[in-house]
Amino acid sequence: MLKQIRLLTKLEMYNFWGINVLRHTADKKAKRKAILMAVVYGLVGLVVMGYICGLCYGLHTLDAAGAIPAYLITITTVFVLLLSIFKAGGILYRKQGYELVASMPVRNLALVCGRFFRLYFESLTFTALIMIPGLVMYGYFTMPKVSALLIGLVVILTVPLIPVAVSAGIGMIVTGISQRMKHKAWVEAGLTVLLVVVVFMLPMTSLGETEITPEMMKNYGDGVLVILGNLYPPAVLLGDAITEGSIGKLALVLVGSLLLLGVVIGLITVGYHGICIRLFHIQAKHDYQKEKLQKNSLYKALVVRETRRYFASGTYVMNTIVGPVMAVILSISFFFIDMEEMVGDVPAQMNMKSAFPFVLGAVFTILSVTSVSISMEGKEVWILKSLPLSRKEILDGKILFQLCLSAPFYVVAVMISCIALKLPVLEFIAMVVLPAIMILFAAVFGISVNLWLPKMQWDTEVSVVKQSASAMIGGLVPTLIGGISAVIIMLVPKAYTGIGYVAIGLVILTATGLLYRKNVLK
Repeated sequence: MLKQIRLLTKLEMYNFWGINVLRHTADKKAKRKAILMAVVYGLVGLVVMGYICGLCYGLHTLDAAGAIPAYLITITTVFVLLLSIFKAGGILYRKQGYELVASMPVRNLALVCGRFFRLYFESLTFTALIMIPGLVMYGYFTMPKVSALLIGLVVILTVPLIPVAVSAGIGMIVTGISQRMKHKAWVEAGLTVLLVVVVFMLPMTSLGETEITPEMMKNYGDGVLVILGNLYPPAVLLGDAITEGSIGKLALVLVGSLLLLGVVIGLITVGYHGICIRLFHIQAKHDYQKEKLQKNSLYKALVVRETRRYFASGTYVMNTIVGPVMAVILSISFFFIDMEEMVGDVPAQMNMKSAFPFVLGAVFTILSVTSVSISMEGKEVWILKSLPLSRKEILDGKILFQLCLSAPFYVVAVMISCIALKLPVLEFIAMVVLPAIMILFAAVFGISVNLWLPKMQWDTEVSVVKQSASAMIGGLVPTLIGGISAVIIMLVPKAYTGIGYVAIGLVILTATGLLYRKNVLK
């Protein structure tokens, strides 16, 4: 059994992030593209590390350096959970290689463990990216004992266990329920989003019961630890293990994490073969009856084609629908936010309400469909190229589908936000117009990035939607632009807020027009 697990894990890790293919390919263009992607990933990594270092420095200036480890662990857990929860099912129940391995004397447990270790090591990479610079900053500020730093290394290995186990459990539940249903992608996407909301909302409900005493307000670090303890208790235990050098607390969380992991792996293994058979089994029906043929306009036909392709993939839907769903959830949350109290906590010269249109727009642009829509054509892209369509018409169809997909979420989110925030006329107009501009920019920018960095050769849709450079850049840049715009408009004097809205909106629209023109004229 152990030998089988070791061999299958080795096979999974051979092509970790496509490294094995890159090593043996003779395509110089592919190697140059891989180097470019590595540079992009490196730059993103540096940005993340810089943010973490700045966060740690901020906690240190607030005399809360002791809360740094627990804070980092909570951030990492949320990040890993979001990263893994939408791809765990695709990796664990991946069709590629299953038929070959299933015909061999290989136990289901070994196959599940091999794929599970791949999911763990991917999560461990991102954990190290966040935790290592943060612990270095913590060590610089507090000068802890060497034993505490050694415990910190074990903590890094421990942190991904719980979020990976939770994401795998959700993947198992969603896949198990949707396997027999006709519209698997719809059911899979809906269940995943519902479970994600539940997983993240349950800890938030405990915050309402958290009592912050005046003594905690004086000691910011204690207040942070109380909040983190209600959000994610293992983070505080692991943080204490580092700050106190407590092996007992580390062992408690480690044993609990391994037990949870063992239970999830056991449950997946029990029904693994049956679920895979029902997922990969294709039943041909010979009851086709010719009906009346319909003729649609060109763009309607293209949008229908994109719609069918989109909802045929649960992975595609789950990852790209997050932004619009989160935007609606954010707008609903405005009913429960005391705006007067929030505005009172910021400097008087900052107009916080003016930033909400850009904040909502930024959330909408998290991983647009167009940033991966060309790559999702994969090896069947020749079918699209063989159609009597111009480049402009094909790209317009993809952009129109993105806008049609976002439209109902946009209408609901804007209506709820305007009612909840009770915005004056200027902010009301901005709330209606600016998120729409951001959505349009994200759609056009996504096409531009995917044309620049296409990934047409792929084995699983997860590698396109979650791991491709176009997905990362297409989802990060528009969101970052929305965040920067929000900060800028808050710093603009209130008397010139309208001018600021117009100026930023025109800049984004101009960039959208230039990108669109460049795309269709290539």
